[in-house]
Amino acid sequence: MPTTRQLLAIMFTDIEGYTALMQKSEALAIEYRNQHREIFDGVTLKHQGKIIQYYGDGTLSFFESAVHAVECATEMQKRFLKESSIPVRIGIHMGDVVITEDDLIGDAVNLASRVESLAVPGSVLVSDKVVDELTGHEKILTRYMGRYHFKNDQKSRAIFAIQDPELVLPKPAQLKGKIDKKRNIPRTLLLYSVAAWLFLQLFNFIIARENWDPLYLDVMIIVSFFGLTTTFILTRFRPRIGWLSFSLLAINGVLALVTLGSFVLNPTIFEPGQSVILNPFDHNRVIIDESLKSLAVLPFSNYTGDKNQDYLYAGMHDGLISEIAVLSGIRITSHTSSMAYVNSTKSLKKIAKELGVDAIIEASLTRIDSVIEFRIKLVDVFPQEETIWTHEYHTALDDVPNMYKEVTRNVALKINGVLQPKEVQLLAKVKTGKTGAYEAYLKGTFNSGLLTREGLDEAEAYFKQAIEIDSSYTLGYSGLSLVWISRKQMGRVSPAVANLKIHESFRKAMELDSLNPDNWIMAGSISTWTDFDWKKGEENFLRGIEMNPNHPGLRNGYAHLLLNLNRFVEAETQIKIAEALDPMDPWVLSFGGMLYFFQGKVLSAFKRFEQLRKLEPNHPLLNRYLLAKYANTGQHNLAIEQLKIFALDKVNDHNLLKLIDSSYQNYGFKAAVKFVAVELEEMGTSTFVAPSSILRLYELLGDQDKRLIWLQKMHKIKDPNLPYYGIRTDDPIQNTPTYIKIMQDINLW
Repeated sequence: MPTTRQLLAIMFTDIEGYTALMQKSEALAIEYRNQHREIFDGVTLKHQGKIIQYYGDGTLSFFESAVHAVECATEMQKRFLKESSIPVRIGIHMGDVVITEDDLIGDAVNLASRVESLAVPGSVLVSDKVVDELTGHEKILTRYMGRYHFKNDQKSRAIFAIQDPELVLPKPAQLKGKIDKKRNIPRTLLLYSVAAWLFLQLFNFIIARENWDPLYLDVMIIVSFFGLTTTFILTRFRPRIGWLSFSLLAINGVLALVTLGSFVLNPTIFEPGQSVILNPFDHNRVIIDESLKSLAVLPFSNYTGDKNQDYLYAGMHDGLISEIAVLSGIRITSHTSSMAYVNSTKSLKKIAKELGVDAIIEASLTRIDSVIEFRIKLVDVFPQEETIWTHEYHTALDDVPNMYKEVTRNVALKINGVLQPKEVQLLAKVKTGKTGAYEAYLKGTFNSGLLTREGLDEAEAYFKQAIEIDSSYTLGYSGLSLVWISRKQMGRVSPAVANLKIHESFRKAMELDSLNPDNWIMAGSISTWTDFDWKKGEENFLRGIEMNPNHPGLRNGYAHLLLNLNRFVEAETQIKIAEALDPMDPWVLSFGGMLYFFQGKVLSAFKRFEQLRKLEPNHPLLNRYLLAKYANTGQHNLAIEQLKIFALDKVNDHNLLKLIDSSYQNYGFKAAVKFVAVELEEMGTSTFVAPSSILRLYELLGDQDKRLIWLQKMHKIKDPNLPYYGIRTDDPIQNTPTYIKIMQDINLW
């Protein structure tokens, strides 16, 4: 049997619903088929087509010219519509086929059949191969319908409809043929995922270059995720978009809006930007030194059940970490972050992963009168847990600081193999205080960390007790200085009173021990927020960082000096280092939140304050954030509660709370704020009320004149919060002559 191979236009026709019609009325079905064949035969021969076969309700024919095939199909479909109303589908594809005496063989035949299956009655669909052949024939118009992946085909095909006023022009949603939907979904999702990933990396690069809020990346990751689900829905239901797909798209859209809204209000809900897959090139991450060994000291659990001993366990834990932190070859997780794992049942490997460290110290201690039994174990966690050093110490409580130094020397030798000359000096054995001095210091430190009026009063008493026991005990003087710095910064005592106490205690502490990194935090703080000596403050912070680069407090303090000097990029670098060293420290979180607010990175600021809210809900800087947040968003019932906390902290007068409630109920939120401001002004005539506290109230009220008056009073007494008003913002008040002169007087502008 002779055969030939040729490039042909293959056309299929089919009567839609013919089988159902046969079941309903055989006579009508036969009449439709006869009319169909009569029109088909005549028009096909007219346009030089060749009929290969009839099969039931359909036909197969071919043409040597794609133009002839389209013209034939168009005329044929018009006659079907006008003369008989027969619901016929027509599809044409151009391809290489083998011609036998009574058949066509080849993939092109199958594809033509698939194209016809997509059509609707009264329409003519063609493949992209046919459209290519129509180039130059301006009278034949086509409309793109989309790409479709047919069953048993290796790639998707572009499909077009012949556009003619007398033909049916289907909508893409009406095309229902023999499509392999499952083949479309993985390919489309893969393409979308790759494109989204590349976009996220480009967006992350732009964030770093333009210094945008890094949490914008998290927003785009959330958008990209819901874009993925949208792509899946559209691909799954293509080409038909019906009520189910519309419903799923609507649900997806609502979920996207709810998720984005929740994230904006509280960016701690989830952190998609932490995903290594989505964000492998994190331009915002600060690398301190990846070559360093990283270490965490798990908290010492108090199994005695005696809460009165909490100060001892917490103090010794913090003391050991602070000592190890002087090592230049080790990055150690801070006390605050490690404390999250007190009594934890998690495995060491899981804890190490969460803290980002590769070694862990486990320790337990027991106190018998004035003797401490201390058992320590150093574990290398990865790839498998391996204990590389254990030891047991028996020491007097007052000699615990020297035990820290011995432990630190052993840790350094086990990890780095050698001690640097600077470390030898810092870890040299020191003269301990007299019996009881160290324990009094631990109690003072524990209470000062509470930051309440009562806590600071108790801390002062314990630090004084340590000094009474041993007049040369440097830690007692450091603690006293810190108490007065805290009181002054929080507006509880006047700078005139506090500064004398601060300088007196600090001078003695430095005389006794100039190598203590904590003393250099105070040195930097005193130079900056007491003396307004910016150059000296920077020198002191840098000196402390040189001694102990892994001290989050030094990095945090230095960041805020840089913020006051409007050196935002440098400040953010220091904050990021502090966060890497101690991600759960309340002061690191609060100061980081302030920095990002001033930079206009609102999402990053929200994230840190919301983290602080979970960690320490009574933190003083959290009150300032929540008061402003609730007032600016109209949540006045919540704002009024924060206003009462604010007022009580400033004047410690509980009678004021009822008056605030009354003012709010009768006249509204702004009236209550004005009432508190006036009350604080009046109280300030007989007792100290920080001008910065009153100024913040007039900031809420938007009273420019009052703000300038109280800014001048801050300047007059050298309020420690005054340098923060030198941070450049878009507030118009900063352009007033009074404001500018104050900033020039303190050498900030």
